Amino acid sequence: MQTFQTIALASLGFLAFVSGGVKGQSKVVIPSGYQNTEGNSAEFRPFAYDRVRLTQYFGINLLRNKIPFRKTITGLAYRRDGRAFTRSTFTRRSSPTWTIRMGNYFPSTRNPREVYLRPGTGSFNTLTTVFNAKTVNFPKLGPVGFSLPPFNIRFPLDVPFPFLLTGGYLAIDHFAYETRNRTSTYLVDAVRSQVDVGTATAYGTSCPKNKNRAFGISSNPGSNAPLELRLFGGVPGSLVIGTFGVSKTTWNGVPLPLDMSFVGLRGCSIYASEEILIPVKTNTNGGAAIVTKLPADTSLAGVKLYSQWISLDKRVNPSFPLSFSNGVAFRLGKSIGSTPPLDAFFTYAESNAARYRSGFVDYGVALVTEFTYK
Repeated sequence: MQTFQTIALASLGFLAFVSGGVKGQSKVVIPSGYQNTEGNSAEFRPFAYDRVRLTQYFGINLLRNKIPFRKTITGLAYRRDGRAFTRSTFTRRSSPTWTIRMGNYFPSTRNPREVYLRPGTGSFNTLTTVFNAKTVNFPKLGPVGFSLPPFNIRFPLDVPFPFLLTGGYLAIDHFAYETRNRTSTYLVDAVRSQVDVGTATAYGTSCPKNKNRAFGISSNPGSNAPLELRLFGGVPGSLVIGTFGVSKTTWNGVPLPLDMSFVGLRGCSIYASEEILIPVKTNTNGGAAIVTKLPADTSLAGVKLYSQWISLDKRVNPSFPLSFSNGVAFRLGKSIGSTPPLDAFFTYAESNAARYRSGFVDYGVALVTEFTYK
């Protein structure tokens, strides 16, 4: 009986994979507006690779009112890119063992975008397996006619994922690691943001260790979304100074980073020149923020800034009560104006790096994804 049930369940799963849906379920395409419209980009990642890890992040604003709260996601699907090599058929060179995990992600200095989410329940910056490791025979993606290609790269989830996200990002993590590392011409439809909001990258270390952590969010000139420099793990109710400078290599002729051990602040460094100083007070949790909108000034497009927090803090050396955060390197966006960017991004790596703890980050890009939910 057990064997019969196992075979029956496996058969049902296979039929679901082929048919792409069952009665009583609904479907929605994210980003919205691309159900019947071709995306403006194409992606080899992740499905063209035999060794790959790619986590797709969708911001809550892309999902809100599209997938109802408390509904359960039961399947994911993707389609051929309809503009690349339209007369060609795309095929995979192998049938890889594929795994999909999903989770909810809230960015912070403890969870930088470059670091893959750890295993867990799917909540609180963890991933849970929803498509168990199995061989997937990816379909042939034939020539394109006068209509959009269908969503025929289908993954019916073995473990449905409840949609309980109220903020942050929905993470969809694809992973394969085959014995042979081969790639195929297998392009899927994607959307890439036409708005460049720049980047904010943390560097260096904070002092005390794991305290006074700096985190940034970049913006572009004229955007309604502000540039943000945030502090976590500071001393509650204390004075802190947010600094902004034009260099991370020199300050008034002094090479940076500058190790502050010579004044008794072991483990502390100055990481940025300090042309602008902005004092603020931390809240009861030791957090602080400098939030500012950038004027629509073309001279600001692509400008690089380097930031850091300085704190009145006795935790490193009571006799010299200062401490320093890590640095944040901003590159302002090159777009001018208030058009909102696509709030989606990849963290990814190919080849042997697919097993590393962290990957590269590609902002403002999304695979055109069909969600099935019930």
